[in-house]
Amino acid sequence: MAVARVLLGTALLGAYLSLLPSYDAVLAPDGLLGGTFHAQVPGPTIGRSTTQNLRWLQHATDPLLVATLYGVLLVACAAFTVGYRTRIAGVVALLLHVAFHGRNEFVFWGWAEMLTAFTLYVLLAPSGRGLGVDAWRQRRSDADDATMAAWPLRLLQIHVSLVYVVAAWSRLDNPHWLDG
Repeated sequence: MAVARVLLGTALLGAYLSLLPSYDAVLAPDGLLGGTFHAQVPGPTIGRSTTQNLRWLQHATDPLLVATLYGVLLVACAAFTVGYRTRIAGVVALLLHVAFHGRNEFVFWGWAEMLTAFTLYVLLAPSGRGLGVDAWRQRRSDADDATMAAWPLRLLQIHVSLVYVVAAWSRLDNPHWLDG
């Protein structure tokens, strides 16, 4: 699970760092679907129903607030990746990732929803026990610390398996997927 933590943290950090050059256009309040847009265009919020309760950041009009949250997200992703205060950093990174995904879900496509669940599974496991600053600081060398509960890993495995089952079923159920 420590390896999964490093990989997920790296993916989140890399994704949000890649948005830095286009921050003003896609994440800032004046950007696409930002708070300024929603202040000028009344009506229902644009997006899928699965994220409708997570769109509070979409209505934020204060550029300093959004920029600060973006900076905190980058720091939390970096801390989660290197295993520094793993649980706290992971929870902050997950919550802010969900907020920014709800802010403009069209920037993230489908990967953001998958990383949300996987990050939660890694947070449920003691993923800070290895490959990180927390493990180094506590110098975990006891035999008891080398083991962990298997259920967070099983949740991750079941989730990935179900993704493949659903994808396979949609193809078996409709052979026209080969036509594009």
